[in-house]
Amino acid sequence: MFRALAAAGAAVAFFMAAKDGVVFEELGLTGSCRKVPTLEGMGGEWVACDAGKLDGHPDLSGRPCLSQAHVGRVEYWVCPFGYDA
Repeated sequence: MFRALAAAGAAVAFFMAAKDGVVFEELGLTGSCRKVPTLEGMGGEWVACDAGKLDGHPDLSGRPCLSQAHVGRVEYWVCPFGYDA
């Protein structure tokens, strides 16, 4: 009985911590993006997105942002109107 309650409590705690997705990003399961310094002479805001193991790179084209390059597991985007994580 105690094991079942402990397992249920652990599951509830995990799902409460994971509800905003930060846990999955920290584990590398979902992709994540971060702002990077803007290149000299380039407009907009530059964002680097790391691929997740489950869902690949985040798609920022709906923001609207334009994909600029892939370097290793990182995809670089430029967002002309800024980027809010």
